[in-house]
This record gives sequence, C-alpha cells and structure tokens, in this order.
Amino acid sequence: MLKLKILTVPILFVSMFWMGFTFKSHQSQKVSKLHNAADTGILHLNDLTKSDRAKYSLTIILAKLTKDPCGPNNYFYPVTAILKNNSKDTLTYLDYTCSHFIWETDNQLLWAYQPTDECYGCNANFMTHFIVLPGKSKTIFLHAIFRKNIKPAQTNFRVGMILQRVINFSDDRVYFRYFQAPQSDNRLDHLSKQKQNLIWSNFVSIHTN
Repeated sequence: MLKLKILTVPILFVSMFWMGFTFKSHQSQKVSKLHNAADTGILHLNDLTKSDRAKYSLTIILAKLTKDPCGPNNYFYPVTAILKNNSKDTLTYLDYTCSHFIWETDNQLLWAYQPTDECYGCNANFMTHFIVLPGKSKTIFLHAIFRKNIKPAQTNFRVGMILQRVINFSDDRVYFRYFQAPQSDNRLDHLSKQKQNLIWSNFVSIHTN
C-alpha cells in the first residue's frame, strides 16, 4: 500500500507537468501566430479550406433604391444577406454588432456596409460571436451605395463576407487581442484583412432607370 502511494505521487506530478507544458506550448503557438502576422495583418487561425467552403453559402437579395431616414439627402440600396450553415456542426463566427469591417463588394463603384446609426438600432459597436445552428441561416441587413463622386449607373455586383470562425473558445484571448487591434490605415482592424476567409454571394444587378 505504501509503495502504491509512493508511485502515485511521481506519476501525478509528471502528469500535471506534462499538462502544463502542453498548455504553455499551445499558448506559445498562438503568440507565435500573432508575431508572424504582425507585418501582414493576416492571422491564419481557423482558415477556410476548400471543403469548408462547401459548408457555408451566402445569398443576397437586392431591393429598390431607398431614401435614408437617418440622412434625408442620402439614398441606398437595401441588401438582405442570408448566411446558410449547410454543415452538421454549429457555426460560430466573429463580427461587430454594427460595422462594415467584414463586408465588401467586387465592384469598385459600390460600398456595402451595415448601418450604424442609432435610428437603425445600433448605438454601440463591438466585436462579438454570432452563431448559426446546423442547417439554419442568419439574416443580415446591409446597405449598398455608390462611392462618393461616382455617378450611379447600371451595374452588377456581389457581396463578400469574411467568415472568421471560432472553433475553440479558448482562442478568445487571441481573437480579441489581435483582431481588434486598430491599424494606422484609417483604424481598420485586423479582422478586415483576413481575405483568405472571404466567401462570395450570388450576383445581383442595379438598374438606375
């Protein structure tokens, strides 16, 4: 019985040491990713693979030109974006409560964004997790406008979404430490630079007549 106790203590100590070493090693890998991404602004964490892309789809529906109630002199095209989770696993991804950072178009004439004015129900902008259950979808309401000094014209476009997944919630320290770091280029954050995780919608057409 005494021998068993004597043997148990060293085994327990070694086990705890190994667990601590594994945790520290895992954490150091995350820190290493931060340092490696410092120059490019790209953090390869949970990147989408080719097979991953088949699991998610983005569909947009374009409405007619609308007068902006928050800016009487402004007009926009309402865009309904539907993110569908076609996988058997819950999708958890990062976005802001109201911001344009993860959204873009493939048309240089246009800009897509989430409305941030208080009259649209958004008076606090911060990063958080969003969840889409297996086989379910999430609807996001966007605005599409022609860029400043661009004359509205008939054109086609699609919307891109940076789908930065959260697979392991223990990565939160990395996500929130890195992705929210403001940059010198108009204070855009790192999340907007994860182009390797862009998924694209269908094409829609704007008719100005």
